Amino acid sequence: MLRVRGTTYHFRRIVPPALRAALNRREIWVSLKTGYQNEARKRASILHARTTELFSQAQSVLAEPDALSLLEGLRVALRDLQSVNLPSSAREVGSVPVSAPMPKPRTVNKPAKALKVAPLMLSGALKRFVLDNLHASADTKKATQRL
Repeated sequence: MLRVRGTTYHFRRIVPPALRAALNRREIWVSLKTGYQNEARKRASILHARTTELFSQAQSVLAEPDALSLLEGLRVALRDLQSVNLPSSAREVGSVPVSAPMPKPRTVNKPAKALKVAPLMLSGALKRFVLDNLHASADTKKATQRL
């Protein structure tokens, strides 16, 4: 069963009541380490198959007389479920998992930022638009000069 905690999907499966004492677990809860639902479904299906196999092995081990030593191996296998990988048969063939990391995109050099221009103050505006203006009359310049 898939669960979302925050932005990450988790796999959750209840351990059958007959196996709880043997595996020392009531449920299996594994982070799928992805926020993408399709990828989480793929990983969850792999984990579901692994846990089904683990449960069937545990039931067959409980029927044998030397069950205690074999159960420890199953408990270790249960701890190994934390690593969500493809089955070993897929790794031997050399196939690439669907969740293989994508290559990093090439970085594009950003153009240099333009220098910031200081804000235009009132005295600067007066000088620029009136006093230095060739078309302004002498009376306008005289009337707007600073005292």
